[in-house]
Amino acid sequence: MMRRNMTKTAFLTAGTLLCAACAAFFTPGCGAGGPEVGPFRYEFTATSGTLLRGLFLPKEALDLRVTRDFCDMPSEDEVQSHLTEVSGFDVSRLVRISRLELVEMVVTATSGSFDVVTQMSVYYLPAGDPAGEVLLGTASSPTGFGDTIVLVPSERVDFLELIQENDAYAGSECPKLRIEMAFDGLPSIDIAYQVDVVLDAYAQLSF
Repeated sequence: MMRRNMTKTAFLTAGTLLCAACAAFFTPGCGAGGPEVGPFRYEFTATSGTLLRGLFLPKEALDLRVTRDFCDMPSEDEVQSHLTEVSGFDVSRLVRISRLELVEMVVTATSGSFDVVTQMSVYYLPAGDPAGEVLLGTASSPTGFGDTIVLVPSERVDFLELIQENDAYAGSECPKLRIEMAFDGLPSIDIAYQVDVVLDAYAQLSF
């Protein structure tokens, strides 16, 4: 599967991990499948695009759906790689990512604004199984949004499960993100946007 470069935020430090590892090592009963540490913040850009002004022309139903490829979905190995050679110390043998809890999706207008958008939801569509969609977050504002829309999941979403499912997919398709919007009016210009994913990462210690 073809993947593009991603912008990520490192979420683990050698000091934090080593302190946790030492604590676990000296705790009776800690072994394989040991204690979990975290959360550590992990962020990446999922997709970007442009909403043409003409899409907001008056229609019978004032809603809009846009689907984008999510080829920047990180693999489990890419997430795990952040644990390797941290500050010159290889901690990959001591810890393993155990879950990635979705905190929020942040949709930022890099040109124009979301002043006419009154509601937005983002869905994840697995590669090869678009019917298995997962609601990642939703937000609403009767008076419209500004430059940024923060979408919060209504239910727990473990992004690691989505990543592992995508890693196991043998086809050439990318997963997708579907953005659904309700709006009230016509934007003054096309809206260029970027979607960022914010996760809380947890790691399992093992010895």
